Amino acid sequence: MLEYLLKIIKDTRSQIVISTHSEKFISSLPDCAVKAIRYNDDLRETEIIDGCSPTSVFSELEVTRTGKCVVTVEDRAAQILVNTVVQSKEEFQRILVRDLSISANSIIKQNILASSEREQWDDYYILDGDQKPDNVMDVDSLTEAQSNDLSFVTPAVERISKKISFPSSKPRGTNSDNLSNDPIKLNAMKKYLRFFKGHVQFLPEATPEDVIWDENTLKQYIKLAGSSVALDANEKKKTLYNIASAEANTDNANSQQYYNLFQRLCTSWVKRSVCANAPESNSYQAILNSIININTQFENAHR
Repeated sequence: MLEYLLKIIKDTRSQIVISTHSEKFISSLPDCAVKAIRYNDDLRETEIIDGCSPTSVFSELEVTRTGKCVVTVEDRAAQILVNTVVQSKEEFQRILVRDLSISANSIIKQNILASSEREQWDDYYILDGDQKPDNVMDVDSLTEAQSNDLSFVTPAVERISKKISFPSSKPRGTNSDNLSNDPIKLNAMKKYLRFFKGHVQFLPEATPEDVIWDENTLKQYIKLAGSSVALDANEKKKTLYNIASAEANTDNANSQQYYNLFQRLCTSWVKRSVCANAPESNSYQAILNSIININTQFENAHR
């Protein structure tokens, strides 16, 4: 993509401004072309930092570049849940779970797309179960005719998400819905599908709260808090916030109080899950299998 953009700059004598979290892309640029934008809490204003090296800009983004196997999840609850499973096994020392705290839709359209465009696929994702598509096309099993047919590949991508902005060989302003020959877009779509199938996993339930929900455990927390919070399985997150509020003796628990409760529930859930025939074992094993799969891929890629 960088070569394509440089060609446009040269041919049109334009300046291009790009916002990206792509380590590969940023590392290909000279420091004078990289700027970091951050919010200064003391001054209460946004600052633009000129001439950033890739190391400094990723420090600003709080993205570590330590050779760790980074697994990205949607939010703080998912980070706590997956990390608690990771910490239950000693062999996952290199796995680092981070949350982006952005919508799953943004992760699918932007972050996963950027990951699929890298030369080395070192990015892994575990998304909430409500994001899981019915099936993901196996690009490597297509016939040559199918693999070279944009109109055949496009619906497979759209089953994951519509309106992903893939790079294209078409000039700006042309009708992007016209499925005529577009080799750059076709190649990007196939890379995306291949990456998605191999590097994107899903929680076994719709949300992290669904995974760890156990009414008997929650009744004990309610009793200890001296409260009468009603358990509502249709409003799990709201119910957990109500329990956190009761523990803190406040009307509305803050996020720190909520995630403190959520961490304790995850720890309790893992302890129950490792017991034979425990009801929670299936969900725990599903997440554990995803982590094993990710860890194996990462170790094989770095032997």
